[in-house]
Amino acid sequence: MKRKLCPTLGRVAALAAATAAGMLPVTAFAAPAQPAPAPLLTVQKSHTQPFQQGGNGQYSITVTNIGNAATTGDPVTVTDTLPSGLTLNGSASGTGWTCTNTSSTLLVCTSTTSVAPMTAFPDITVPVTIDPHAPRAVLNNVTATGGGDPVEHSYTDLTLIQPTASGCRPWSWRWDECG
Repeated sequence: MKRKLCPTLGRVAALAAATAAGMLPVTAFAAPAQPAPAPLLTVQKSHTQPFQQGGNGQYSITVTNIGNAATTGDPVTVTDTLPSGLTLNGSASGTGWTCTNTSSTLLVCTSTTSVAPMTAFPDITVPVTIDPHAPRAVLNNVTATGGGDPVEHSYTDLTLIQPTASGCRPWSWRWDECG
């Protein structure tokens, strides 16, 4: 009884024999090119809870280099535009950051610190005042760009704002009855 070989194995064996005998050209396959080392920024924003109408609050902004190279001397710029109902309360700060309040709702911070791959810059602390009639929820967006990363990255923080104690029935389900 004669054994049958798998047709595919037979073809592979024939190609290998023909290549070894010099009858077929050898084609070299190159490994895929690896991307050049580069920084890659991410930005996140968080806040202390709870925010309350008429009170004060604080945000923290964290920029991290998740790339495979250190950030360059190109400045990293963080821009935070506060939503309606929130205003800056004093100056934002963070080690290695230069922060400027360009208005009561616009903050721009820059840093030329070189940050290694998989390392975060020091946090930026942003103190805010909550208007007595601020909405019950706001979206606060922050962006980060630079440091050798050509892409602008953003993050949006959902902030819930509790009503003031006066004039609000705690069992009310209507937002217009509270604050």
